Formats: sequence, C-alpha cells, structure tokens
Amino acid sequence: MSPVCLWNDELVNSFYRFIFADKASRAPYLYGLELPDPFLYDVRGPLFSTVNDRLAAILREAVHLEYLCFPSSVEVDPVLTSAANATTLRELHVAFVSHMEPSWKLLSSFQSPLLSLYVEEDDGAYDQCFASVLTNDLANFAPTLEILDLYKLVLDMSPDSVTTQFAAVRTLKIRTISDFDGLGLLLRLFPNLDNTLTLSEVMNTTDRSHSTLRERSKEAQRTHSWPRLDRVVCDAQSAFLLAVQCPIRRMDITVPRFHGKRYLASTLRDNYPRFLYIRISFNDSLADLDDLFPCTEGAETLTHLVMVADFEIRYMQKGKKGKKGKRQTVSWKQFRDKLVDSMKHLHLTHLRLVLYYTVIKPTQDSVAKRDSVNTAGDADLYPVALRFSDAMPSLQYIFVTTCGHMHDILPGNPQQASPPRTLLNKWHTSKAWRAVREPLPEDRQNGSNADSTSRAPCMELSWVAAERVIAQEELELSPNEEKLD
Repeated sequence: MSPVCLWNDELVNSFYRFIFADKASRAPYLYGLELPDPFLYDVRGPLFSTVNDRLAAILREAVHLEYLCFPSSVEVDPVLTSAANATTLRELHVAFVSHMEPSWKLLSSFQSPLLSLYVEEDDGAYDQCFASVLTNDLANFAPTLEILDLYKLVLDMSPDSVTTQFAAVRTLKIRTISDFDGLGLLLRLFPNLDNTLTLSEVMNTTDRSHSTLRERSKEAQRTHSWPRLDRVVCDAQSAFLLAVQCPIRRMDITVPRFHGKRYLASTLRDNYPRFLYIRISFNDSLADLDDLFPCTEGAETLTHLVMVADFEIRYMQKGKKGKKGKRQTVSWKQFRDKLVDSMKHLHLTHLRLVLYYTVIKPTQDSVAKRDSVNTAGDADLYPVALRFSDAMPSLQYIFVTTCGHMHDILPGNPQQASPPRTLLNKWHTSKAWRAVREPLPEDRQNGSNADSTSRAPCMELSWVAAERVIAQEELELSPNEEKLD
C-alpha cells in the first residue's frame, strides 16, 4: 500500500482539510505518510507554524499509521512529538535536513516498536552515524528492529565495549563503513544477521594492511560467526576485508578495472556462494582471467553465475608514420576461449553473460559499425553457448547478451581530460539456449547410468521463455545494468 506523499505546504493543507472533513471514517485508514522537507517553505514565517501544526494533528489522528518518512529537523518540534508518541509505526525513514549536527537523540524518544529504520544520506557534514550512537541513542529499537539502513557508520568502539546488541536485525545496509578494524564489532552489534548484508564501501582508515584486517575478520569469526547469509552485496575489496566465513546463498560483487580481481579470487577461494553476480571491468590482457574463479573444493558450490563484463576499445590517433592502432590487442575469440577455460571446472547449471562494449574512435577514423575483431557479434553467440555447454556438462541454461556503443571523439581543447563525444552506433542482442544432453551410444547399449554424455546441442529459446527462467532463477540484471543498452 503506497504512502500519502505530502511534498509541500499546499498538499499538507489540502490533505488536512480532507481528513478533518470526516476524521472518524478517514484517519483510521491512513497507513503511510511522507512528510515535506520543512526547508522547502519559510521556516520563520506563519506558514511554517501552520503547516507543522496541521501535520502534527494528522499524525495524532492516524491511529494505525505504520510507515512514516520524516525529514527530521530541530525546527519541527510539534511534528516530532506527534511522530514520537505514535505506537503503531513499523517503518521509519528519517532524513536529517538540518544543516547543524543531527541530534540522534531525537530517535530515542520514539515509542513505536520499529521493524525497519532507514536513515537517508544528507548533504551536510554531520550525516554519519557512530557505533556508539547506535548503542546509546537507538537502544529503544534493539528488541524489535529487523532492518537497519544507514548512510555511513563509523566504528568508533571495540567489540568488548558493546552493551546493546541488535539481536533482531536480519538485514543490514550501510553505504560507507569507516574506521574498519575487522568484522568483530559488526558481529557483536548484529549477532543474528542472516538475510542481507549490503556494504557499498568499507574504508580502511587504520594503519593496518588489507591482509591484516582480513585476518582479523577471520579471527573474530572463530569465536562467533553469523549462522548464514542469504545475500551479500559489496565491492571486491570490501568482500576481501570482511572475509565472511558462513555459508552465503548469493553474492553481488562489483569488480573495478584495477586491483579488484585479486580481491575477488581470494574471497571465492575461501567461500564460494551458490549464486554469484559480478560486474567486472577488463583491461587489455588475458591475464585478467587467470585464477578469476579459483579451482578449489568449494567451487562446486557455485551453480548460478551472472557476469556483466565491461570492455573499452579505444582507437589511437594516426601517428607520424600514418599508422593507427587499438589500445586493446586481445581479440574477442581469444577472450572467449580463455573465459571458457577459466570456468570449465565450475559446476554451473545457469549462466548469464552480458558483454558491454564502449568503442571510441577519433573523428577521422570514424565508421558507423561495431568493431569486428574485439567485440562479440550476433553470429558469435551460438558458438559461445556451445563452448560453455561442452566445457561444463552440468550447464542447463545459457543466456548471452552483447551490447554497446561506438563513439567519435570530437575535435576540442587538447587539454581536456574527457574530450566531447558523439554517438555513432549502438547495438543490443540477447539470446538464450537450453542444453540438450543425451547419453553416449555405448551407455544406451550397456544400460549404464554413467554421467557421460554426447556433445550437447543447444536449443534456442524464445526470449519470452528465457525471461520466465530468468525470473524463476533470480537472474535479472540490476537496475544499473538494465540501462546498459
């Protein structure tokens, strides 16, 4: 059920008149509210006082209110008091809009047994939350809070000094963690986490090396670890630092162009999930694929892989001898063969591969067609499916997308770091296959139950049929990747 959005003073006044025209039959059916930012209207004028009084009155009458989006500020005392006195709230979305330091103590006055708390990013300098703030000012939520979503968390205390544990939290989402000194404090604060852990960035602001912090995370889990995690979402470096040891059903990892692949390999070597979703940027060398998916005993755990691979192919200007070249020297077929070789030991049942290219040419070399050597074309997709199917007998479904853009570099100031571009061409092709496997002739004659199979032809699926499998197996692309085409 969608909340009522009161984004400005006019909507507040209109909704106030609607509710109080028959408050007995209307107010009890109000389950969600999004309140306006008080800085959108004059905070010192009479309008501000009127709007706040009306919002407070609406909150007092909303006796079944469960969701509230509240732009908190020291100037909205009557609204804050009404919101804090409510006892039915289950979800609270807070945005500290004051340009002064947010008072986290505002939240300590709330009476509702919250299930979900989301503290939104603020443009001010004091938008971060300290671990000590959680244990002191948010302790009233500890018995019931199941979902905690913060913009930034500073780990400013030791695990042994934690007096309040958020034992009900099952999902933890934090944009940035700073002062990270191993996983111990998070384990102490959230001992029963078992659903989703999302960390956009884990910052090593200590004088310890990444390897030392990783070992400290492992050591902390020898005395207590999470029972399991349904999903972990982070970048490759953060996954390396966390060194989560418990079983993980799904990992979503972003791997940057430089320095990320070694972190991914180390993470997988210790703990393969059942489902892996990676967004990875490749350089100009086949060495990028070396040990990308380590061959360990745990590798057989991985059955579902979604891999979004970014490539940039940049043509160079003509030199003094009139020659031109490409920065990328590895052909598509070479890359394809090495990629298959790097995965052939896996026991995948579902593979989705998305190849996204950015081709950049200087203006005088412009041709409005894709690069035929370094990019996968429509005709290359079926051979990809066959190669993977042959290499991995466990594979049941294969989904391959090739898409990209070709740009011109326009003449401009040579001092520009990012010269202007114009779009020459773009393309997008998606295909899907089901591997069809039959026993070898000698196995049929001998009635053998062996796993040996003949070369598996791949039966192409309509995209409608493919989307059904994609939805069933959770192979959908993230919103950012959906925009690639």
